[in-house]
Amino acid sequence: MVKKNRSRTGLYIGIILILILVIGAAILIALNPGGIQDILLGLLGTNASEETSLPDSTESQEASEEAALEQQREAIKKEKAELEAVKISLENYRQELEQREDELNEKEQLLLEQQQMLDELERDLTQQYKDLKELIKIYEKMDSEQAAAILSQIEDQDQVVQIVKNMKAENAAEILGAMNPKIAAEILSKMQE
Repeated sequence: MVKKNRSRTGLYIGIILILILVIGAAILIALNPGGIQDILLGLLGTNASEETSLPDSTESQEASEEAALEQQREAIKKEKAELEAVKISLENYRQELEQREDELNEKEQLLLEQQQMLDELERDLTQQYKDLKELIKIYEKMDSEQAAAILSQIEDQDQVVQIVKNMKAENAAEILGAMNPKIAAEILSKMQE
């Protein structure tokens, strides 16, 4: 029985070696290193013109791979051109935004300057109004003939109009009544404008 097992083991080893040799030969023929396929075909007596389709399929496979690579290159070139166009567009947009920012900064500065001028003008007008109110109080406390004589002497009739306009109606009537009729008429005419 031990002999039987040894002979079977030898048989298995022989079969495995034969299979390894056949598989190795098939791989060598398929890969064709050093032209082994041509040598074997020559030994078997076949024409070189009757070669198997293996080299043709390898060549067509290489050609299709090359075509695929070329398509990928073209796609990469196209994407690169698109990215460059987007880059240029973004740069133009950035420059436009910077220009708008500069314009807005200039406008903001101008608005700040105008706001300062308006604040100053408001302070001046407020002070002038306070001064006018004080003058009106003074003229209202005077005798109407004295107030009429003084107001008649003021050259700036617009100022006189402002004083009379802001007086109490009864005081304004007394002062205008005490003035030269021509001057009083001019003041009343300007008050209606």
